[in-house]
Amino acid sequence: RDDYPNPKYAPRVSYLLGQFAQEMEAWDEAIAAYGSIVRNHPEHNLAPDSQYKLGQCHEEAGELDEALEAYVTLAGTYPKSPLIANVMLRINEHFYVKEDFAVAASVGVKFLEKFPNHEWTPKMAFRIGQCHYKLEEFLKGGEAFDRFAKRFPEQELT
Repeated sequence: RDDYPNPKYAPRVSYLLGQFAQEMEAWDEAIAAYGSIVRNHPEHNLAPDSQYKLGQCHEEAGELDEALEAYVTLAGTYPKSPLIANVMLRINEHFYVKEDFAVAASVGVKFLEKFPNHEWTPKMAFRIGQCHYKLEEFLKGGEAFDRFAKRFPEQELT
């Protein structure tokens, strides 16, 4: 990794080791490999993806709070990354599963603002309605479902 004979290749070697460990479901090894990239080479072009994969590995290992931290770090450190949509989806899912429906709805609204044409936009629009219903905010939930049905009339969820 970082002690690889040519430091120029250290991030790539760490990334490959991380991928291999992730495929083998060796979460601690994958986390260490991806973590070395974001810690030691934060400007490298593999750093945003490594940060995302850190979140995935923590998620797979059942370390949901650490996964959330990794995703939030990615959004804050690499706000222009093409992974931001996926990060927001994962953050929304995190709070939905934790039954923090207010935060999940808020993340959903931001997702719709930032990614109005994303492939997951219809599902996120529907999720916002679900969150409001779970919060017993039936008027807001109904309004969210109405917006969803008008905007996505062909969706199977309507």
